[in-house]
Amino acid sequence: MIGIGLNIKILKIPTKKILITGVAGFIGYHLAEKLLQHGITIIGLDNLNSYYNVELKWARLNQLGISRSRFSHHQKLIEYSSHNRNLWFYKIDLEDDSTLDKLFTLHKFDAVCNLAAQAGVRYSIENPKIYIESNVKSVFNKHFCHHILFSGPIPPNPTHLLANGNFGVLLKEARNHYDFIVVDLAPTLLVTDTILVSKYADVTLCVVRSNVTDKKIIPFSVELSKRNQLKNMAYVINAVDRKKGIGYNYGYEYTYGK
Repeated sequence: MIGIGLNIKILKIPTKKILITGVAGFIGYHLAEKLLQHGITIIGLDNLNSYYNVELKWARLNQLGISRSRFSHHQKLIEYSSHNRNLWFYKIDLEDDSTLDKLFTLHKFDAVCNLAAQAGVRYSIENPKIYIESNVKSVFNKHFCHHILFSGPIPPNPTHLLANGNFGVLLKEARNHYDFIVVDLAPTLLVTDTILVSKYADVTLCVVRSNVTDKKIIPFSVELSKRNQLKNMAYVINAVDRKKGIGYNYGYEYTYGK
């Protein structure tokens, strides 16, 4: 489950036309808005189901220039933005395979950002095969791209959901469709999530930040590796300032809460 920050800074965009599924969602809306500012043509897709607040979805679409009254009155599946000539909206379900085929044939997308999905970690754990069918196969078979499975709302029993074996079933099915699967987990010092799923990993990467991560916590992960609780462990150091040369000052802070 890979987290995404919405503070997007785009320097160069080689693509011209991008399909965003789930464009009426929080992330999809902000991504479309940002890309449109850079002159990218956006084809937005959403089935506007009631899993999340439909009124809120329409409010976001309205901000993008997609009128609910115009859309409903003509019973259209397609609507263009009144604010930006580079945005088109399609009310389509990902499982509508024939319509998706026509969409890909018509638009020849340069990239796909697949944000529409059956939501929630609980559903993915309890019904992994159905989850893969809905969230992966529909778009994956039509366009080469990366896929992100979001963690969704925090469940009341995350430890049980990760330990009951179904997470392994989900990963086993996903291996049939992907060359690489990256699972982003919380720091091992704070929660047990990493330990619970490490048995499914081929490689464990511990990401540390230059001048931020306290080097005193490194022995903890080293010890876990020695006890074979973390497989093939390696470190990735990011945000290194090359101008400062060798030598680091460290600080560390994690805050969890509402």
